[in-house]
Amino acid sequence: MQVTVATMLEWVVLLSLALPSSAVHADEAKATPLPARNAPVKPAPLDLSLGDISRFFNAGELATPLPDELEEIVVRGHKPEPLPEQRVIPQGLGAIFYAVANPLHAWRIFLPDPNVQIPDRSEDDVREPPGAYRARILQPGSIYD
Repeated sequence: MQVTVATMLEWVVLLSLALPSSAVHADEAKATPLPARNAPVKPAPLDLSLGDISRFFNAGELATPLPDELEEIVVRGHKPEPLPEQRVIPQGLGAIFYAVANPLHAWRIFLPDPNVQIPDRSEDDVREPPGAYRARILQPGSIYD
């Protein structure tokens, strides 16, 4: 029997086709789930009931009525510094320096700043509010030159 290169090549192709298919069948055999012997125990629901309240308070405290006026609780603390998104952005030339100092927030100089505090106006203040344009309101139905 004479072995040629073509015969060897045929055997290599046949083996290469046969091996992956046997590996696939082996994976399918492993993938079938086995019945669980030690199934996990389902935990009991969390019981948040207080139970018998007389364990925590004596009978005299339970019989005492609540006062009409509740106690006042005062909490002293400090106001945290605002987040970078809540800080007012400088306007005008200051916006350029802000953009250089804060490159990640530089895009904010091109949009209206929602954190700008607009001062309240009185009836005597004749100035227009910042950023507002109001046309003169005329009498409806009248002809004006």
